[in-house]
Amino acid sequence: MALTGLSVIGTTEFQSKRDPSYGTDKATVFELGTLDIFITSWLTDRAMVFGQREDGNNDVMFRTKEANLDAVRFGLKGIRNFVDRMGSEIKFRTIKRNVNGITYQVVADDVLRYFDLETIEELATELRRLNTVTQDEAKNSEPALSP
Repeated sequence: MALTGLSVIGTTEFQSKRDPSYGTDKATVFELGTLDIFITSWLTDRAMVFGQREDGNNDVMFRTKEANLDAVRFGLKGIRNFVDRMGSEIKFRTIKRNVNGITYQVVADDVLRYFDLETIEELATELRRLNTVTQDEAKNSEPALSP
């Protein structure tokens, strides 16, 4: 059996189990897409910072919070039933962002500012899961056609 590629088409709906309305039509629904290899590589590279400690030894720092935020910025494709503390709907909005010569539609910062850190981490974890082809998925996929 051959390797199976990621599906970069379409979205998957996700609800937070922390949502009091989880499983109902009133729950917040996040539409998540997969991250292509170019963004995944860029995110991974930006998450690691190399430096030197005071004792002269080399050090590696991982900026996981920033990497999670960027994963959501690039991977979130839509939101339904997302409201502010006053009950007003938060409009989903994207902007264009160029990374390594490729233009992406990403979530605007004025939308992201409404998310708490725990939600960002939860969505980033789900995005990482969506960006992994499991053996079961590979077995169930259609064989690729050669060009």
